[in-house]
Amino acid sequence: MYYWRKYFLYLSVALYASVFAENCEAAFSNYRLWDSIGFLMAFGYSASLCTESKLIIVTCVLLLGMCGYFIAEAMERKKRKGRQGDRVNAKPSTSHVDRKAGDFP
Repeated sequence: MYYWRKYFLYLSVALYASVFAENCEAAFSNYRLWDSIGFLMAFGYSASLCTESKLIIVTCVLLLGMCGYFIAEAMERKKRKGRQGDRVNAKPSTSHVDRKAGDFP
């Protein structure tokens, strides 16, 4: 059980690092905040609900997280395609061609 938690932790950290590369510190603090809130909520309802209700809640949260992940991947792919399109449409630099043999800075 511990192995899968550690594996998931590495994957989620890698996802946060790739999506929020500009602002990693805020992204990781936000991740730890929601991680802690999730553990607190699970601890809070653990004594009052039966196992079937807990499984339904965990399954719904899992499906919601998976949907969020696929939305984030689609948005990142769209953003990456936009950056690649900018490179394709950009005018190539010809500054080295325009210089004469004696023109050096």
